[in-house]
Amino acid sequence: MKYEKIKLFWVIMLLFSLSILTAQQVDYEGRMYDVKGNKIFFDGKEVTKSLSFEQQIAIKNKNSERLLADRKLREAEKAAKKAAKKQKAAEKKVKKAEKEIKQKEHAEKKYSKARNSLDKNIKSTIS
Repeated sequence: MKYEKIKLFWVIMLLFSLSILTAQQVDYEGRMYDVKGNKIFFDGKEVTKSLSFEQQIAIKNKNSERLLADRKLREAEKAAKKAAKKQKAAEKKVKKAEKEIKQKEHAEKKYSKARNSLDKNIKSTIS
């Protein structure tokens, strides 16, 4: 279960990395535009001047929304990674505590066994 979460995390990171490569593409009115700075391209040709001001604003707003969503996704992934790291550290502490408990129980058993053996030896020498 733990490894499945880590695996899922890395798959999400991979997909996110791939989406960044094309992060400047915007779908507007069924057409895919590329936004580079203040310029808008369609099929590799600059079409900024041929678009109306409202269309330019709409395309740039969609691009900004997508960039904002990508940034929030990165932040969420970073938080997930940090939480996974904390969880791993907590699991490590639990394992360490369990190991110490086992060692104490083992020492108590040895002590009890030695005490019983000593008691038997004392009783046998007294009798």
